[in-house]
Amino acid sequence: MIPSLVRASELGWALDDKVLARAVRYVEQCKLPGGAVMYDLRPIPRRPGESIDNVKGSLGRMQVANWALRRAGVKSITDDVVRAGLESFFEHHPFLDVARMRPIPHEAYYANAAYFYMFAHCYAAQAINELPEAERAAWHKRLRAHLAKVQWEDGSSIDFPNMSCMRTAGTAFSILAYQAGLPGARRTL
Repeated sequence: MIPSLVRASELGWALDDKVLARAVRYVEQCKLPGGAVMYDLRPIPRRPGESIDNVKGSLGRMQVANWALRRAGVKSITDDVVRAGLESFFEHHPFLDVARMRPIPHEAYYANAAYFYMFAHCYAAQAINELPEAERAAWHKRLRAHLAKVQWEDGSSIDFPNMSCMRTAGTAFSILAYQAGLPGARRTL
């Protein structure tokens, strides 16, 4: 929602600035030292170890949080923070791979769910486009390899097999990720 609120403001729509400020504050409070982003804001943290709030369990949330906060103008989300999030995404990508297509949500390591896969790639593409233009092509090339390997013969993509709408959603996330990597693309969402 944060980037949508920012875009609405840019278009001159009447918005309560407090709504955006509260949303930004909530997401900032979910960020943990080391780059991970909590699944939700809770007063009592989850158990340590293989938690969904570990970097390996928050690979997609890290990308969307960095992208959203950067779009909102949060100064602490520097190029280095975005790069670190993307490096974690690629370094720990096997935890997304192993979760993809599992029928039971959050059964994989670090409570990753199958439906995190395409979401994570879509928002990694958006985060990449927050970096200087000269860096983007190399990052998008790395991302495309992960998108292509899960694309079906008919061109569609799916990450969670238990709902018929997930083929449409997965394909849409994939297209948005590919589109963000086209020359001249800046912000597609």
